Amino acid sequence: MIKKEITNNSNINVLVSYSWSVERDIGIVDELEKHCQSRNIHLLRDNNQIKHGELIQQFMDKLTGGEHVITVFSKSYFQAHWCMYELLKIWQRGDFHNRIHPIIVDDCDLQDVAYRISVVDHWVVEHEKIRELLKGRDLALFVEEFKKANMLRDISQNANQLMNFAAGRLTTPLEQLKASNYAQLLDPINSLHKTSSSYTSHAQSDQNFMLEVKARMQEELDKSNLLREAIVRQFRVDSSIDIKTLVNILVDRCENSLDELLRDDMHIAIDEKLHELSFRFDIESSWIVKEFQQLISSADMLFSCLVLYAVREQWMVDYFQRYNLTVSSLYQMPFNSESIVEIITSRYLQRIPRFKFNNTKTEITGEDAVTAWVTYFDIVTDILQKVWIQVFPTDRPEKLNERRLGAQIKARHKRKSIKKNNYYVVIPDDPTHPLIDTGIREELMRRLPELPLIFLKSSNQENALVIPESEELASLIFDFYLMLDKYTPYSSPDLKT
Repeated sequence: MIKKEITNNSNINVLVSYSWSVERDIGIVDELEKHCQSRNIHLLRDNNQIKHGELIQQFMDKLTGGEHVITVFSKSYFQAHWCMYELLKIWQRGDFHNRIHPIIVDDCDLQDVAYRISVVDHWVVEHEKIRELLKGRDLALFVEEFKKANMLRDISQNANQLMNFAAGRLTTPLEQLKASNYAQLLDPINSLHKTSSSYTSHAQSDQNFMLEVKARMQEELDKSNLLREAIVRQFRVDSSIDIKTLVNILVDRCENSLDELLRDDMHIAIDEKLHELSFRFDIESSWIVKEFQQLISSADMLFSCLVLYAVREQWMVDYFQRYNLTVSSLYQMPFNSESIVEIITSRYLQRIPRFKFNNTKTEITGEDAVTAWVTYFDIVTDILQKVWIQVFPTDRPEKLNERRLGAQIKARHKRKSIKKNNYYVVIPDDPTHPLIDTGIREELMRRLPELPLIFLKSSNQENALVIPESEELASLIFDFYLMLDKYTPYSSPDLKT
């Protein structure tokens, strides 16, 4: 079955997913393995990777995330539950079209609608059979059987999409592959691997960036004694704890329970401290305003640092690859929240995200994001003028110079600073929005190619889900800034004596 891709400087590691019965009959994986060796490709398969005593499902759950997977499709493949489980896991991992390299070895006709439907029907029946067998039985007595029932349920529910994805891949006939020593299959893997060095190095760069983020968190806690006191009290740790250790505690919580950290610990700690201080203005206003302002500023920055941990490190590598292989400046994201876009694009650009309310205070958006509706007849020019105001806030939009604007955006995106700007245009998942029109988008990309266009989608199975609970995270971000906004009047300079 499928084996894990292991980093190796000398070999390209490729997984193979296949039916054992087909391999016994035609030995295609053995044949592939010989041709892989001459191309510096290490083919990872069950007979040279699985460990004695290892459970098959646990093994596959660990190993279906490889960057290159050869799938040997056959009638028996689509009838075998382990093969379909592998295909499901590969598909759920995302970036299906770039990662999967298929072969069809028998007369299974994926273009035949009736055949695809028959496969779906098969798995629906298989799930029904085991469901009926387990009806009324105690879960504690049939743990493994219920696990298998859940697996068959997942396969049956997704079988239609899996078959359609498989059918949508262009495959070279097996005889042509054999005649060319599988060159049509293996050469593209070599080509893709050459590109991988850039995003592999980005993984190290991303790790270095997150070390900078930790340093910035320490800086903010050092700036505001009140913020540090609030967090120490909420976490019930010794008040003498050093700042570095306190930041490590926060990072550890990010990795294990980020939602609880943001929803409860951070929100409650800062809200209580601000509430407490708001009653002291009358007697200590000259001192308290300055401390209040610093507490709000540092809490804002600390929160912005923490949300970056919502993005998985491995996903950033995949994201870097996808962006660098895309010739257009139009990107799709598999959710429908502008605050999440700010987090991901900031992590990609290696900057601290900065948030603001939209005009109606109904959602949090990125500080540099352009999300306003266009109103003028010349839609593209209207958008460019809005971007101009973001980039050159003291200059009139009538002076719009597209070359200057593009150069400025490009320069600011490339700054080696976690305070760099993050300009982009968000296209909501709304069929009435002007930028849904392909012609308008192409014109905007032609006139200002340096400006990313990000197309929101509430569901997009082709992309890896970056933040599993993105809607909940967006709500936590909104609540946090709504809380800060409630106290902002207290920090106004007008209150100083």
